Order: sequence, then C-alpha cells, then structure tokens
Amino acid sequence: MQPCPNCGAPNRDKARFCARCNSLLRPLPGTGLLAFGAALGRSRFRIVGFLKKGGMGAVYQARDAAGKLWAIS
Repeated sequence: MQPCPNCGAPNRDKARFCARCNSLLRPLPGTGLLAFGAALGRSRFRIVGFLKKGGMGAVYQARDAAGKLWAIS
C-alpha cells in the first residue's frame, strides 16, 4: 500500500490517483500530468490535488501563497 501525499489515505501500489481525494500519487512519465506539490507561476501556486482529465488536458487544484484555492488547467 502507498499513502497519499495529500490526505494520507492508503492506496493500492499500482494506483495512480488517491481513492479518497483523487490526488495524483506519482508523476506519470510522458503524460504531462503534474505531481502533487509542483510549483507554478513563479512559485505563486502549489498543486494540491487533481480534479479532472480529458483527451486534451487536465485540471488541477492549486493553492496560492494567501491560501486561496484555484483551478489550474
């Protein structure tokens, strides 16, 4: 079992996303998915979760320096 870096929930070893909070458990090479904790926008935003993915992109939950949550695509 691997713990989620976001919520700590146990997940299967081969799981890509957390069963509880849907966060990305580990970066996937060549897919363009961002890892939990990745910094964006000159470190203004930190990825805190994964929301949805589609054929052409993905939407992530990010937190800014003030603590406000944002959707980043």
